[in-house]
Amino acid sequence: MCSPANNVARRLVELLDTIEFVSPECTLYVVGRAAVGRFRGFEPAWIRVVGGLAAPALLDELELQGVPPMRVSSLSAKGQSLSVAHHEDAACPVNLLFVPDRPASHRPTNLVTGRPVDMVGADRFRRGTTS
Repeated sequence: MCSPANNVARRLVELLDTIEFVSPECTLYVVGRAAVGRFRGFEPAWIRVVGGLAAPALLDELELQGVPPMRVSSLSAKGQSLSVAHHEDAACPVNLLFVPDRPASHRPTNLVTGRPVDMVGADRFRRGTTS
């Protein structure tokens, strides 16, 4: 029998796989508690989507792959507005943060506060969930 954390991790991997399928040119990072396998109740996991398709196009493609529509909002990070898509799956809530492909986007820092944050690439996250 799988633990709830393993189920959430598997669902997160499925979403990572689908994003990479529809936008192979993007780079994906799992950020925050989820990056180290800590899932807490209804707190969403965060995926940083660097480059690739713009948010509206990527979300349209995800819907074509069967991912339910996501609510979209924005947040301000160092003077710029970034799109956030909220995947409100009760079993695995996820926020997708869309950021431009530049060096700061690939650093393990919170893009709003500048503080260090746990962050792993999609491949490393997958390896951690299968070991």
